[in-house]
Amino acid sequence: MQSKNVSFGTYIAEVRKAKTMSQKEVAAKLDISPQYLNDIEHDKRSPSSPQLIDLLATTLEISADYLSYLAGRIPEEVKERKLDPVTFEKAMVAFRKATEKK
Repeated sequence: MQSKNVSFGTYIAEVRKAKTMSQKEVAAKLDISPQYLNDIEHDKRSPSSPQLIDLLATTLEISADYLSYLAGRIPEEVKERKLDPVTFEKAMVAFRKATEKK
């Protein structure tokens, strides 16, 4: 389920299907339309807010951090730390080194 080139939408769709949940069921839990969820799953739209990413993660029982990564966003708690540029750059370098090993 977790291939190297997976998109946000593809990952959501794969997890949802693995849990045998319908788009309609998930959309109802997220308080969004099934069409909006379909658009997300087909990478036609991005999640509109960090809160939607968190709610998707909770609903599908997956990592909000990984979803934020797939969505191209930095997790909110990292943003809230208000890191200076040097500290942020060091963290990104460490992240890159850690992920290159995999």
